[in-house]
Amino acid sequence: MSSEQYRWMLVDNFVDNINEYRARTFVPGGHLEADESIIHWYGVRGSFVDAGIPHYAAIERKPDNGAEIQNLADVASGIMLRLKIVKSAAEEEAIAAAAAADEDNDEEVAADEGGKGTQVLSELVAPWRDSGRLVTADAYFASVEAAVKMKEAGLHFIGNVKQCSRRFPMEVLGNATLPKRGCRSVLASINDDTGETELVAIAWVDRNRRLFIATTCGLGEGEKIQRKRLRQLDKSRRAPPDKVVIEVAQPKAIAKYYKGAGTIDRHNRIRADKLRLDRNLGTRHWDKRFNLGVLGIICVDAFLFFQQVVSANNRMTSCLEFFGRLADELVDNQEGIRITRAAADPGAVGNGAADAAEPTVRKTIKMKNKESTHRAQGRCGCKGCTRKSIFVCSVCTDATDPDQKQFWFCNPTTVEGSECFAEHVHVKHSKAHREGDN
Repeated sequence: MSSEQYRWMLVDNFVDNINEYRARTFVPGGHLEADESIIHWYGVRGSFVDAGIPHYAAIERKPDNGAEIQNLADVASGIMLRLKIVKSAAEEEAIAAAAAADEDNDEEVAADEGGKGTQVLSELVAPWRDSGRLVTADAYFASVEAAVKMKEAGLHFIGNVKQCSRRFPMEVLGNATLPKRGCRSVLASINDDTGETELVAIAWVDRNRRLFIATTCGLGEGEKIQRKRLRQLDKSRRAPPDKVVIEVAQPKAIAKYYKGAGTIDRHNRIRADKLRLDRNLGTRHWDKRFNLGVLGIICVDAFLFFQQVVSANNRMTSCLEFFGRLADELVDNQEGIRITRAAADPGAVGNGAADAAEPTVRKTIKMKNKESTHRAQGRCGCKGCTRKSIFVCSVCTDATDPDQKQFWFCNPTTVEGSECFAEHVHVKHSKAHREGDN
């Protein structure tokens, strides 16, 4: 086992479990988009040392450097469906060879599956084969080869062709005369036996010439692009500019492509600019940073899902408010943990039902103010402790009236080594202590 493979084991299972869970539980819409994301990292890295992140991505057009993830998202909701870690070429070859060995040792089959972008795209869409969904992808994935593979997999495909131009009529469409914005030149591949249009190659000009390959939408006309601009229509002296609407015609296939083109970019912006886990939680361990980045993807997915399933009247005013409340719930997450209550002790002396219950820490029901959605905080009641907490003793604090006195204590599950609440239970609620007082 290589050093790189050994280090990737720190994060592989987390990503694999997410992929398996999403494929099993989430049903996406009819339009999927493939793109990439970056998890911020500037620490120890590279294949020249046996420490740090094994493969470091520094892409000029990306705002951050670090670990690159290729992903697939549902355009309708914006939720990530599948993640694939980008590893070094040597590690990818080793994985491909191992996969080929598992399939009757037929390495030639794996080699003939197409270029790197086509192979990655096929892996990302594998759970949704033969579903008839539309897949759109940028220039890394898009090629004639990818379009053919998606068609064979029972999926439609539209992609922007740049560097992967093999079998694409680049010379014809690249030299076609397109005098103004909205003009296009189209070539179609038609099956001689069925007369069906199999592939459509499109050259379309907006600010510059763009090339596309598609297996669907044909030559249909799409919705026009409308842009509001300022133009100097009145040439007289000191005349103000006028607001005009510029319309640019586009084929239906290109309109479909651009409808989903920003889905993953929007997801990345929310994670990087709003959630900011990679900047707010510092660490020297690359695997912790990577897993926090994946956790950030899950948190953004939770926000996007919340926006889809909750009525507009009950939605959060911003994603920051949602992340704050989500963190509040995750701090003391007891999902799947059964909270037991002690049986009433007939010989106990105290205030009845309150003494019968086993004391635990719970979140206060008191809010900062009437308009706030954030819980109030108080200084821990343990002598010598100066920490603030949103947790109170479940027995000493009234569970229904937030105006009653709050008995604040540190939560022992979140404050490592804290004995504040344990000391309080021993002093105020232990049976031995009460009997000693009597």
